[in-house]
Amino acid sequence: MGFDESFNNCVVINFDYPGVGDSTGKSTKSKHLVDAGMAQVQRLLDMGVPAENILLKGQSIGGGVATLTAAKFHQEGHRVHLYNQRSFSKLSTAAKQMLGGGRLGSIAASIIKATGWEIDSLKAWKKIPDAYKDFCFAVNDTVIPADKAGLAGALGKFDDKDRRLETAISYPKGKPPTPIKVGHNTNVYGSELSPTSQTVKNANGMLAIEMFDNVVKKALFTNHVEINLDDSQKIQVEHLIHSLNRKPSSPTSKLSFNTNQVMLEKVFGKNGSQVMKLLESIKQEGKITDKQLSVLENYCERAQKKVAKDPSVGSFLVNANELIKAIKIQQDPSLRRSQSVRQ
Repeated sequence: MGFDESFNNCVVINFDYPGVGDSTGKSTKSKHLVDAGMAQVQRLLDMGVPAENILLKGQSIGGGVATLTAAKFHQEGHRVHLYNQRSFSKLSTAAKQMLGGGRLGSIAASIIKATGWEIDSLKAWKKIPDAYKDFCFAVNDTVIPADKAGLAGALGKFDDKDRRLETAISYPKGKPPTPIKVGHNTNVYGSELSPTSQTVKNANGMLAIEMFDNVVKKALFTNHVEINLDDSQKIQVEHLIHSLNRKPSSPTSKLSFNTNQVMLEKVFGKNGSQVMKLLESIKQEGKITDKQLSVLENYCERAQKKVAKDPSVGSFLVNANELIKAIKIQQDPSLRRSQSVRQ
């Protein structure tokens, strides 16, 4: 963890599950592990850390917990990133394979399901957009065989050379370098510059440490396209903020809101504070990035289901979606032509 922090210039948070290490409480089912992960992420969100600046990384059972945690936040509109490392498709499947796949393994799998310990990583994985997730696996993993119980096998990615950890060299102190198999617990952080550790590479010869470094850079440090707002769009942003704050609209605007009914939490629920921070940031900067636009659109899509129950919510979303549409057309004028053709 400390290496991740220094190598990637990030703040790394590690925690124990309830009842493990220094953590109090108990973990009597998988939900408690996921709840612990969600509490850590929510703490960062409450501190004002943007969801897009959070990357969840987990290995083995931690990979499963991280995947379920990330999926739950994506369902709430928080676009956190995920790196699943040497983990399973389902905990029950992994347990069955660990015990040889026979009758004993089937019993173990049934117990896991019956006692609330199932972790269905594959199902959760499918709920996360591709741009926000990545994984790696070890070809010689004997704990969680990647082809039979791993996430890679379930995704049909066992032959993916970019994510397949295949070769490794150990540097024993005072001894010549020794080739070793990459397994479930092989240290993946070594490099030729660290002669007391191990170097692990994927099938294309890239160091595992560089693989993860690329994931971090892509997730957290990629430059995004900035779109400058015109005067009418700036006014629209101000009115969206005013309506959520139940403040009167500016008399210079032609937009109309029912400011007595549309409220922040009413429209976006517990995502409200994040939406307001996003809108305030856009207002202050006078511009929006393509990623911010995508996040705002996602929030509005999730709030859309409330329209049938409350017309005032629908009024807000109509105006918000008009703004999103206008910015998209500004970013890509061809969208205006395609919409004219459909009409």
